[in-house]
Amino acid sequence: MGLPGLTVRRHVLTLAMFACLMLTACASSHQPVPAPEAGRADVVSLTPYNAALLQQACTALNRPELGQFTAFHPRVAYTAAAFSQLGYLPEPTVRTCLAERGFTLLGYFDLQPADYQFFAAQGMYKGRKVYIVSVRGSDSSEDWITNMQLANRGLKDTTIPGRVHQGFLGYAEAVYNQIAWNDATRPLLTETSMGKADLLITGHSLGGAVGLIFTAMMRGIGVEPGHMQTYTFGAPAVGDKEFSRANDTGKIFRIELEGDPVPFAASISPWLYEQAKRNQDEGIEVDATYQSQFMHIGKSYTFNPRQEGFTEADAALGTENRTFLLSVVNNLIALYSSKYDVLEHDITSYMTILDKHLHSEEGQALIQRLAQP
Repeated sequence: MGLPGLTVRRHVLTLAMFACLMLTACASSHQPVPAPEAGRADVVSLTPYNAALLQQACTALNRPELGQFTAFHPRVAYTAAAFSQLGYLPEPTVRTCLAERGFTLLGYFDLQPADYQFFAAQGMYKGRKVYIVSVRGSDSSEDWITNMQLANRGLKDTTIPGRVHQGFLGYAEAVYNQIAWNDATRPLLTETSMGKADLLITGHSLGGAVGLIFTAMMRGIGVEPGHMQTYTFGAPAVGDKEFSRANDTGKIFRIELEGDPVPFAASISPWLYEQAKRNQDEGIEVDATYQSQFMHIGKSYTFNPRQEGFTEADAALGTENRTFLLSVVNNLIALYSSKYDVLEHDITSYMTILDKHLHSEEGQALIQRLAQP
């Protein structure tokens, strides 16, 4: 016996996903953009929006925090978001911004026609080498194709169990392979796996999802959680229950804005209903919660743009208690209500709310607690 209402659910959820993604894209493209910084040669050739990205990210990196903390750290989050934001900018701009702040751009990769883009950088923090991997989020039609490739596929060539999003996995494999093949970036793999350097992995939206799988790959080659931390911003879930359980350790911090639908886009995918039906037809047990569904890993920190502070939750809680359709409804309400302003998937919105939290009494108190031995 097949799953009830499969065809209806599939079409309803497909339309809901498309509408939500379009709402998010439109909201991001119409956000007000601050004026670019005057006198910067590398800003002149940029669009006003990218000039604003540059100014905001470089300002945040004037005081970076790259310490390895076992808990969410407001300044590390702000630093990671700045690296994520730089991922949307062209190589010369990224190189200049990093160099002026003591970082070395080891490799900037723009792989076509897949439209995979990421960079690896190196810096020093309190006498210890730190590597940074920043993966760009959705910025083209090719990226949305990657987002929509929702067939589960096993994570290859690592000891990490479970199954993951096919499109995200292909991107993550490209990140790993390019770093491994490039002479300038290869030490990132060897030194972090030997505990000789620390690693910060970050990304926004699609980039955050790829970063989570890349984190699992780095664990697979022996990088200890004590030397690696991952911060994502508005990222969807990437793997099934087995993958999530295997990776739900270490320092993985997912930052979300209330009303952003993308963190829940994959967890209730119509394609997964079809996979569940195929499993059932083949005699594979399918429970009521569809064990093939995507689940988050790490801890989520959800910020409400209309209030101070955040709500902390374990990975499974966010996936089980909030659905993609609920997020669609929240965004529709926000779109037509002047009371709300939460169509905020754009990376600049994450930067703004993290900056606000960093300078709040709560944020400063949290930093002081984390600084205590």
